[in-house]
Amino acid sequence: MIHRSENWKVWQKRFFIVGLTIGSLLFFREILRAKDVLAQSIYSPNKFLFLPAILLNTLAYLCQVLCWNMIMQYIGIQITFWQSIQSYSFTFLSRYIPGSVWGYLARHEWLRECYRISYIKSSLASVLEIILLVLSALFFSTGGIGFFLEGPRRVMAGVASGMLLVLIWLGMPSLTARIRHNLPAKRKRYWHKAVILSLMTLSLHGGTVYLTSFAIYPHSSLDLIGAIYTMNLSWLLGFAFIFVPAGIGIRETALSLLLANHFNFPARQASMIAVTVRSLLILAELEWIIIGLILRKRYKTIPKLAGETEKSGFS
Repeated sequence: MIHRSENWKVWQKRFFIVGLTIGSLLFFREILRAKDVLAQSIYSPNKFLFLPAILLNTLAYLCQVLCWNMIMQYIGIQITFWQSIQSYSFTFLSRYIPGSVWGYLARHEWLRECYRISYIKSSLASVLEIILLVLSALFFSTGGIGFFLEGPRRVMAGVASGMLLVLIWLGMPSLTARIRHNLPAKRKRYWHKAVILSLMTLSLHGGTVYLTSFAIYPHSSLDLIGAIYTMNLSWLLGFAFIFVPAGIGIRETALSLLLANHFNFPARQASMIAVTVRSLLILAELEWIIIGLILRKRYKTIPKLAGETEKSGFS
């Protein structure tokens, strides 16, 4: 058993090195293109548009934390909003080192150590969160693709997008109820709130792409629907490469290609937009990390779960 564990660690390290190398090279390529835009000084970025873009990213991160909080309550773990804020961003720092998947594992360790929540329950919450985000991104992506199609294919894309929304809203609670037989029906309201927050999270990130595109390229033809579509499709592509740290490089390349090919952005400006969007995302995460640090300093010990009793059965 120990031998298998050691082999897994070796392969994990190899995947990490390969993923980090590929992601870094792609990201560096986008940075070089963005640097050319600044050097040529063809367009001066509209700095005033960056402020609302930062605000949208900050709100998106808040919605993401709230979404996870609702999922936890949906499966019966009454963790408070402030407890979520304190540690959510910290457990996701690891995704910038070995990849997004390990951010979820770090969160499991935190829940186990601080709140005595079993790996099974925390894993269920993480699986539901991943599925919800992926299906939400697919909903926006298929709907967005429909705008570039005509005739029956546009109708098919619209139907597919609608079916995904029905699956998210009705199908997932039914599936979860089969896995968790003791899940009260009244908790569905928490899932529905999580769905709304997930859609809001991805829409706000799309809004960031929209504002950033106009800040960098004043002749942008990108509308809000297109921005949400390109952001979600690039996010999905980055998420598919689970061993690339936070999809870095993959998402930027995908976003710049989508902007250039579908919305006629110059390649260098598209790269600059992609790199800037990533920078704003990291900035928003740092903001919430600082907030978490302030909360941890105020509450020197991490409070117990709301409504927790010694017979709660979390472990």
